Amino acid sequence: MSRFLNLTSDELYRSRHYFLGIVLFVLVGEGIGAIHFLYNFTHSDYASGMTFHLIQLFDATMPFFFTLAGAIMAMLIYCIISWQRESTGKSRFMYRLLTLPGNRLSIPLAKITSILLMIFGLLFLQLVIYEGAHLLCQLFYPGQYQTTQITDVFLQRTYFNPISLVIFPYSLPTFLIYYGWGTNFLFLLFNVLTMWQGLQYRSWIVRMGLPLVYEVMGVGISAVIVWLGSFYLTPGEMQWLNGLLILVIGAFQLLLMKYLMDHTMTV
Repeated sequence: MSRFLNLTSDELYRSRHYFLGIVLFVLVGEGIGAIHFLYNFTHSDYASGMTFHLIQLFDATMPFFFTLAGAIMAMLIYCIISWQRESTGKSRFMYRLLTLPGNRLSIPLAKITSILLMIFGLLFLQLVIYEGAHLLCQLFYPGQYQTTQITDVFLQRTYFNPISLVIFPYSLPTFLIYYGWGTNFLFLLFNVLTMWQGLQYRSWIVRMGLPLVYEVMGVGISAVIVWLGSFYLTPGEMQWLNGLLILVIGAFQLLLMKYLMDHTMTV
């Protein structure tokens, strides 16, 4: 456990500049969107008789959408590039880890845990932005700003931007399901990259075919099961089905990850 915690701490330290860059990008992007909305609102011919909600500063603006998409793409690029570099075993950091005794599975698990912590950090940042914007709107637009509770903000998002609910769901079971599948996606991505690197001396057909088959099995079969279950199961039963699939597929992904780390990662 101490090895895993130390590796997670190292990963967070190594990625600190990249993560702070994403934080700055989110702050600037959402700030531009909020200022753009308020400028258009205050210069509208009907501004004196209109009110606005907190959520309209964010989810209802185009800059928020691009900021959201940019942050997601930045995290995805980080996942691919960072593990692709590590899976070659040629980086000095990874070379040192692979030559040390111990369970190699802790290496990718620490990387995935650090990524999830960064994602949760961005979610917390969004809460801080909501609260900060709420206080500023109360201060500068007391007659036009319609006070909104934070729970109402999440409910309003189903109208303004349903896509953002996947990133920040307001229901705990939905949150666990979405991020459970998201964690499984990270396992899948890391396994594919490790498999690709482990097959570097094989033919291109084998090197591309095996990861492709694995992706189809990992994504296609579970998607078909969930799709078929939606016709016959209640919403509550669908939540249990998703939870069961997440656990079963996650266990399989972990076993495969351990095998790949022990038999394909070389220095």
